[in-house]
Formats: sequence, C-alpha cells, structure tokens
Amino acid sequence: MDASMSTNNPAANTLQLLAIPQLMKKHFFIPDYQRGYRWEQDQIYQLLKDLWKYFKLGKKRPMGFYCLQPIVVKECSKETIQKYALPDLSAIPAYDDNDEKTGPKNNVWYEVIDGQQRLTTIRILLAFHEKRNFIKCHPYELKYATRPEFGEVFDNLDINLDEQTAGIKTDFVFKNVDVEYVQNCARHIITWFTTDTIVEKYKFNEMGTFLADFYKDASKEISVQVIWYESKETTDSREIFERLNNLKVPLSSSELIRALFLSETAEYGCILTPQQLALDDTRQAEIRDEDKKKKQGSINAKWDEIEHFFQNDKFWAFVTNRDSKQYRNRIELLFDFMSGKYVKSEAAQKDRLFTYLYFDSQDKDLWDLWEDVVRNFDCLRFWFENKDYYHKIGYLIHEKQDAVLISLLSFANSLKHKKSEFEAELDEQIRKTINTSKTFFQLSYDDARDYKVLKSVLLLYNIELTRSLPNESWFPFDEYKDVEKKDGWTLEHIHAQNSECLDRTKRTEWRDWVAYTIAARESILSPDTKVSALLSDLKAMKVRLDEEIKNKTARIPYEDVVDLFKRDLDCWSGGKAYTVMHQLSNLALLSQGVNSGISKGAFSVKQQYINKCIADGVYIPIATKKVFLKHYYHLENSNSPAAEDQTKAELLSQQFLTWDDSDRAAYLDSIFKTLSHYFSPDKF
Repeated sequence: MDASMSTNNPAANTLQLLAIPQLMKKHFFIPDYQRGYRWEQDQIYQLLKDLWKYFKLGKKRPMGFYCLQPIVVKECSKETIQKYALPDLSAIPAYDDNDEKTGPKNNVWYEVIDGQQRLTTIRILLAFHEKRNFIKCHPYELKYATRPEFGEVFDNLDINLDEQTAGIKTDFVFKNVDVEYVQNCARHIITWFTTDTIVEKYKFNEMGTFLADFYKDASKEISVQVIWYESKETTDSREIFERLNNLKVPLSSSELIRALFLSETAEYGCILTPQQLALDDTRQAEIRDEDKKKKQGSINAKWDEIEHFFQNDKFWAFVTNRDSKQYRNRIELLFDFMSGKYVKSEAAQKDRLFTYLYFDSQDKDLWDLWEDVVRNFDCLRFWFENKDYYHKIGYLIHEKQDAVLISLLSFANSLKHKKSEFEAELDEQIRKTINTSKTFFQLSYDDARDYKVLKSVLLLYNIELTRSLPNESWFPFDEYKDVEKKDGWTLEHIHAQNSECLDRTKRTEWRDWVAYTIAARESILSPDTKVSALLSDLKAMKVRLDEEIKNKTARIPYEDVVDLFKRDLDCWSGGKAYTVMHQLSNLALLSQGVNSGISKGAFSVKQQYINKCIADGVYIPIATKKVFLKHYYHLENSNSPAAEDQTKAELLSQQFLTWDDSDRAAYLDSIFKTLSHYFSPDKF
C-alpha cells in the first residue's frame, strides 16, 4: 500500500491485531475483482510447518504470538449489499457480551480487499478444528460475488480422521475449480499430518492439540493472530485492491507503524495539571484530544523529515549496504535497526512484518516510543555529519553489515558510556575487521584467506587516507557501493605479472594488449633504441592481428606475442624477477570492469588506461589514483641501476612509466603512517 492509499483520512483507518477466535461470527464478502482460491501444497505445508514449530517452541519458551499476514477490509456500501442481495444483519448484536467493543462488528458485511486466500485457508483449518476437538466454533461467513453457491463448500467438507481422508461431500452439486482447490487443501492437511519427518514426528497424534492451539485467544501465552486493517477511504475498493495486488505493494512494516502512531485509535498518555483535573469530564477529554492531535501533528512532520533525509543516497550508502529499491519507504530501515531484525533468526529477517510486530509489542507510551525513534535518527544523522564518525562507522558497516550498526546504536544510547569509550570501541571494532595473525608483509594475493584481508586493508587505507585530507574530502560510499554491486572490487597487481595473463586462445585479448602497449610506449619523450625497436614490432603485430581477426584466420603463434610481452617487461625491469609480485606493496583496489581492461600489461599500459577512465568520470579509489599518477615516487630515493648514467629529466620520464622498489617503499610507508592509529609497527 502506498502513501496515497490514505489520502482521504489516514488517521481514520483502523489497525489492530485479532486472534483467530476474534474473527468468528464476522461476515465477509469477496468481490468480483478477486481471483479464486489458489493455495497450492507448498504454501499449505509451509504454513503448517511454521505453526508446528511455533507451537512446539512456544510451550518450552513463550515467544509471543504467531502473526499471519494482513487482512485488508472495508465496510460494504449499501449499494453493494443491495446489488448482491447480501442478507440483512441488523438484528444481530454488534458485539459479543464479553467483547470490549473495540474490534470488528458482527452485524456488518466486510468487503475483503486483500486476504481472501488466508481467510479461506483458516476457514478450512477451522473445519478440522471442529471435527478433531468436537467444538462448535461458529466460524465466520464467506460470500462470493461471482459464485454465491461456493460459500457453502466449507459446510460440505467431508473429513474422516479415523480413515485419514478428506474431500467434498458427494451431494454438494456445485462444481468449479475453486471447489477443487479447497478439496485439495483439505487433503494436503491430512497428508501433512500423516507424514512424519525427522523434524516433525508423530504429528497425527498431536493434531488435536495443534488445532486447539491454533484457536487460542490472545490472552494465552501462545496464539495465532492476524493484522486487521480496515480502510475508511471513500476511494473505490477496486482501486485499493489494484494498488495492493496489481502493483505488488503489500502493506509494509513502516506503513503499519505509521498507522500505529497516527490512527484514530492510537492512545497517548496525557498528564493533566491539578487545575485541569478540576474541570468537568468533557473538558478533560477535549484537553486529552488536543494533546493527542498536537503529538500526532509533530510525529507527522518529523516522519516526513526523516524519510526525506533517508532519501539522500549518500546517507543511505553510509548507513547500510542494502539496496534501497527493496524499501518503498526508506524510514523502514531505521525501524529495522531499532527492532534488531538483522541480528535475529533467518526466519525473522525474512518476515516482512517482524519490525511492525516489535513496535506493536512495546510496553510504553506511544510518545515515548516515538522519542526513541527520533533519538536513534538523530544519532545516525550526527554520525553522518561528523567526518571522523562518518569514515570509521561507514567502513565498519561495509565490512560487518547491519549488525555492527545495531550494536553501535545500542552502545551509543547507553547512558553509562562516555564519548571517549565510544571512540575506543570504534577503533577496536576496526582492528577486529583485519582478522589475521600474519603481518601485512606476509599476506599474499594467491592465498584465498589473505585475499579478503588484503581487500579490507586497502579499503581501510583508502577511507583513512580520505579522512586525513581537508574537510571537503569525504569518502564516497555511494559510488564505491554502486561499483561493488555492478562489477565488484578486485585486487590489481600494480607491476605486471607475466605473459601467462594472456589467454592462449583469445586473439582479441592479444590485439587489445598490443594496442594499449603501443599507446603507452608512444607517450615516452625520448625512447632509446631498444624501446623504439619494440614499438616498431608492436605496430607490425597489431596490423597482422587486425587482419587475422577481420578475416577470422589464426596464423600468428601465441609464442610471438609472448616474446613481445617479455621484451616490453624487460624494458622496465631489466629482466630482474619481481619478488614481491603478490604482496601488499604491489596491489591496489580496482573494480572488476576496469581490471579486466588493463590486467594484461605493464605498469605504463595500466597507467594509460586508468588515466582514460579518470577522464571519463569512472570512479577510481583515491589510493589507486595516487599509485598510477605516480604520487608515491621520490626521485632522490631511486634505486634504479641506471640512475648515474641518465639526466634527472630522462630518469623522471622513465620512472613515470614504471613501478619500482622506491615506489613500493613509499606506498608501504604511506599505508603504515595512515593506519598506524589502529595497528602497531610489528603488524607491518
């Protein structure tokens, strides 16, 4: 249901929880725009399995009620009652004697906008309940606009528990596909109870207890309840139905929570002064009503402010790794954090209404509960706007998901902790994300366990490097996570690996490597004879490869391209083995998309490609930019064996195209200094 569903008067809609017995004696009308009953075996089995588990656990450890999905209704208009000749209910008492007269009425026809499948399944289970427990429970009535005779199917269920069979009585003459589905449902229930599994044993023997538990009222420690949502809109019911079903937008926790705070039936505590208590009851009621309206007006305005703030993609990316498209109203994420949903069981995390049920179960005044919401929002907003907290908490959320934010909110809201303790907790949590007994020097790219640690180290380095820059520099979690979802982040070797990275079977990759290498070598200001000869041979090879790819021939040996690769590599390494190939000092973060475009080439080839990506607006992490823009090179510290025979200008030109020991040392030194707040020198 979207926000427009309540445009007539959102506060007038009724929202409440009803145990199964509270549905009895009600009268439901299924309009013609509803499809027929269509629950299959999988849906029925899943419901029975969930209920079985709930009843078993609930008797050992009370855990609140089991909540079925919402039933959305609207009181039938006089026109609908007349058109479909629905029986007159005016002679029926509106409420039972023991009712508090706050629930649905017994003398009203309710048009079912959403929930027909659930109501039908519950009605079938009630037939089993009556049969097994020998109790008349006065089930609710269901009338159907397009198939009036179908409503009698429930009284014609033929359930024989002694023979373990179920079906439809032979004298029930009305036949259609809906009847077949009801019959199948009854048979599936029998089959489920008579089929034991390792987890659910002796089910048939406990069928009576199961069905009795299903019918317990809300006062019991375990009960089954539904969310009853009664619309007071003047909007046509078909339009509401289309929004709920055709657009696939069922009621969400946030919308139900909104109704919890803003509905007409919401109750707020109001402490009257002695002077007000001296007034008559009517005036006291008016004062309480004015107080409620004032509070609800404040909540409504603040709600919109919070939702607007959560619409900021940068804030969203800071506070969670989740896809915002999963949330129709982003404020729901705040409620999920407060309910602790993402640190609960897998079933709780999948439960669309878990968070609403958490809020509905809170034993405190609604205004106090709303102040909890505001306090948690203000905390998140403060962290987002504080540069240090933004970077540290943003990193932790990326690495440890929602659980760490829920933990930090609890820690921050605890009055016993000081600011210094909170900051110490952040630093300790960050240290724990680098979970390895090795030093950073010992971590290796080709060790699967080390690979993840290296990615975390480099991400933390990029974030902390950004945090150390002037105030206008903030790490873009939104851009980083967008790339992560689209391509994923990988570790890229800064210095070239070896010719094995060229696929023996993919000639287009040979051609791409040759083309990028030509572009890189042509940028050299004063190439020597060795480089000039290589460049000439590369250009000749590109012509040959272009021709072969065009004509779909394959005559150039793989070894010829490998030879060019080795010659190019030797120009910058002097043929010397690069012993730190897989270590931190030779690794940088790159997206999979960018990495796939440059992995087959020397440093200068990668440098050329990344510069083009930067010019095209592709997001490249700050440390990776600094690597390929040569920000880590210090000429006076060069260990190049040729330094004595070259001018500084020539050396600088060549060094700009290579990644040597001097660069590596400067890179490691920067990582150490940037992360020294978290890790001792012996970690490096």
